[in-house]
Amino acid sequence: MQKTRRNAIIIVVLIIIFISCEKPLFEEYEPELNIFCLLECVPFHYITVIVDQTYRMDEPSNEYIDDALVILSGPNSVDTLQFIPGDSAYHSPYPLLFQPEKTYQLTVIKEGFDTVIAQTKTPGNFNIVYPQRLDTLTISDTIILTKSSGAPYYHGYFTDENDYKIPFWYVPDTLDTLVRIPIPFYLTFAHSGYYRIEILACDENYYQYSQFKPEQDSVLQAGITGGVGVFASYQTRAVYVYFVLE
Repeated sequence: MQKTRRNAIIIVVLIIIFISCEKPLFEEYEPELNIFCLLECVPFHYITVIVDQTYRMDEPSNEYIDDALVILSGPNSVDTLQFIPGDSAYHSPYPLLFQPEKTYQLTVIKEGFDTVIAQTKTPGNFNIVYPQRLDTLTISDTIILTKSSGAPYYHGYFTDENDYKIPFWYVPDTLDTLVRIPIPFYLTFAHSGYYRIEILACDENYYQYSQFKPEQDSVLQAGITGGVGVFASYQTRAVYVYFVLE
């Protein structure tokens, strides 16, 4: 009798567990809007926004979404972006004025999806202290910058005369007053010659985007709510130098 009662209790417990698990197991998949926009903080610049959606692993992906309402709001303006079929992206109809240390909001509305609200605060101005134009650099030198407020991350390239790019990344200490970036180790395999150094001072959203790895068991939400993707901003400075391989 006790054995029968114990078996009945076990069956009831298993039924309760099955019922509690049934909803998550069979819950309907809800696709989300996927946004990609890297905003360069320069005067009179066209913005580009790519909009598509998430898919199940067994579901074929389609073309980019071309009928969303995409609105960019700034300190003194609200602009509706237009979809350009040749680029499969949304663009501003005219150049926009992007200012440093200002907040910009991107709103994307598409029937059947949650509305995406994305924000970025553009990094502050900065300058390249060293090297100056046509200075000679060696692998033991250091690039020195004034610090850009709101930029926890710096990213850039050495580009040679054949347009070959050697990338570098740097996260400065928060207490540093100047940013000191070592010459990339990969230049030890490069050749002597003229290079263009391009440096990006990036906002926190860009930093999250740079750290994301597709194999992670998560989705990218850098500055995005109501969907996935990235909405980030950066400032750029550049200088031409002569690099000597020691």
